[in-house]
Amino acid sequence: MDNGCEVVWFKRDLRLTDHAPLQQAVQRCQQRGHTLVLLYCIEPELWRQPDMAHRHWLFIRDCLAELAQQIQSRSHTETSLLVAFGSLTDTLHWLHHHCAIQGLRSHQETGNDWTFQRDRLVQAWCREHRLEWFEPPQHAVRRGGINRDDYEQFSQQFFDMTCAGVPPLAIPMPEHVRKLPLDQISNIHTGLSLLRYSGDFLIANPSVRAMTCISGEQIQRGGRSLGLQLLDTFVASRSHRYLQNLARPLQGATFSSRLSPHLAWGSLSAREVMASARYALVQADDASHKRNLQAFISRLHWQSHFMQKLEAEPAMEFVEQNRLYRAQAEGANRDGEGELEPRLTAWFHGLTGEPMIDACMRCLRQTGWLPFRMRAMVMSYASYLLWLPWQRTAPLLATLFTDYEPGIHYPQIQMQSGVTGINPNRIYNPVKQSLDQDPHGHFIARFCPELATLPASWRHHPALIARAELLRHGLELGVDYPQPMVDHEAAAQRARQRLAMVHNHSEHRQASRSVYEKHGSRRRSAQRHATSSVDVRQLSLF
Repeated sequence: MDNGCEVVWFKRDLRLTDHAPLQQAVQRCQQRGHTLVLLYCIEPELWRQPDMAHRHWLFIRDCLAELAQQIQSRSHTETSLLVAFGSLTDTLHWLHHHCAIQGLRSHQETGNDWTFQRDRLVQAWCREHRLEWFEPPQHAVRRGGINRDDYEQFSQQFFDMTCAGVPPLAIPMPEHVRKLPLDQISNIHTGLSLLRYSGDFLIANPSVRAMTCISGEQIQRGGRSLGLQLLDTFVASRSHRYLQNLARPLQGATFSSRLSPHLAWGSLSAREVMASARYALVQADDASHKRNLQAFISRLHWQSHFMQKLEAEPAMEFVEQNRLYRAQAEGANRDGEGELEPRLTAWFHGLTGEPMIDACMRCLRQTGWLPFRMRAMVMSYASYLLWLPWQRTAPLLATLFTDYEPGIHYPQIQMQSGVTGINPNRIYNPVKQSLDQDPHGHFIARFCPELATLPASWRHHPALIARAELLRHGLELGVDYPQPMVDHEAAAQRARQRLAMVHNHSEHRQASRSVYEKHGSRRRSAQRHATSSVDVRQLSLF
């Protein structure tokens, strides 16, 4: 038997650079003569969760292939990435039996509830086998929560730390792992298979739900090299027009950083992106470029700010932060606006009859990306105007976002659904947003081609145009394109009345204060009202 091994478990950190668990494991191997296992586990139960989708796997698959190739090229030995198909505890049990695990190392993860419960099982397994599990953070997020009064200093200290390079990987694998055939799946026992992977082909994931595979999807490709290219072009050139185009669905696809999936799945670290942006800020020679880079840096801080919310309150995936809105949701019954499923299906497939909403949802289905303003709008439309329960729409949206990050997703879902009590209720007018962000209707024409024959000014709200005029342009509402499901002005008024019942509750101030103390930002905006007790800012992320 080997002298024992160190296991590095890759999760949402598919890189070798700025990887503290890997650094620590290599040091321990060098000090104690241990072997090294670099592990990624494809867990069937995770991929059956309602917020996981085919496009997530496509991005991860690209990242894994490049990661495995980098390991091979840097190890100068037979070291390769070990990919397991099965539960993590079964994998650890096999490794411990054959290789005598001395330590398990992975980054902390602020994931969905399933990963939270899985980590509890892993922790119990480690205690049972008297092993240490080392979990350094990879974001400015403190496990179990933090006093928000101290958070800004904590975040700054995290980002001020130097990014570690790639450690030397000339450390052998355990004999039993080394004996596994390269690039060939070995069935170890029922429910567990292992693959010693060099990255020479793309791995299939049989656990991905077939229903999440969308025909014609054209999402961003994964892999660290593509992430670095995006980072370089953004800080050098694309960031010059960042703020100008941040909310626009067509221009934003070019001038936003487009780094969010690389940050979500960890092919780039938040700290190395921050370091690159800070360096570019120092080098910038004009005020406009500096302003754009400063805005991006601010959003990097806010990424961790939102992730800290879910870390402090994992139940946020399922229940409202503000207890009064929980009672309101149960009492008012968001299913009471007619049959829920037809509304939910129409929204998810971009068939609501509201052109900007439909174009955004179809864009998401095809590309996996929208700018933040449009994400907020489609969620606002679902929660306020269609009066859909956010617990139903949240996992559906998660399956569409290639850059799905639970720590951002669920706090933002609640924020845009008006159930926090510490953020203003933003009930977006989809026609106004359409006119503001797509004035010529090009985005609508691209993703709702049935409206492309209409004059540009009609595309924003064809229901206002006389039927005879629409027919002259080859469009009949209800046949070629849906009639609007709701009158957005009337629906917005109903939503405000319902939410006012909670806002006017005698305990609202106290309940909102409790949410603010736990989750609210302590940064003060110059525009904030002096007597306000809540953070009213809402910044776009990436």
